[in-house]
Amino acid sequence: MSMNYTLFDASHIALAIALLPVILVLPGYPFARFVDFAHFRRRPLWQKSLLCLPVSVGIMPVLCYLAGRALTMRGALALLVALCAAGSALMWKDLARARSGRGAAAGKLRKPVLVFLLVWSALVILSLSDLQIGNRLYPSTVAFDLSFRSILTGEFARTDIVPGNPLFADGQPVGLRYHYYWFLYCGLLERLTGGW
Repeated sequence: MSMNYTLFDASHIALAIALLPVILVLPGYPFARFVDFAHFRRRPLWQKSLLCLPVSVGIMPVLCYLAGRALTMRGALALLVALCAAGSALMWKDLARARSGRGAAAGKLRKPVLVFLLVWSALVILSLSDLQIGNRLYPSTVAFDLSFRSILTGEFARTDIVPGNPLFADGQPVGLRYHYYWFLYCGLLERLTGGW
């Protein structure tokens, strides 16, 4: 029985779509709540969830980099998991508090947000999946860009220290001179999932 690459890609991309918000939203929750970012504590839960994203994206790559330098990439992963656990505990506590006073505004927003997320997820899956028709395989539209990015993400997932430049070597390790915070974050997600 032959493998269908389109279904394989689509299923793994859907899993990544489900997991990425966990590491993009939850770590920012404790920080936003602690500093009361944009009056965080007084906002409804759906607004808190949206506010966590910029806080997490702004803080976590730097913290993970520093933890990777000071400890190892395993330390950075432990920091990420600990902050995700703290964020989910705080979010769960706020969710329980919000259920007692559920407002009509959240119900009105639920359907458009759900439709947007489903359309966005479908576009992501269609643009990233390789298309298999019979015995022919057509690469995704972004395959060439991803070939470079997957090298950097793979380095962060495989090494236990902040890696050198995987694209250049003159006999000794060369520092990575490229913006790589996002790759570090995705490498930690790959490490967390075991590289599925």
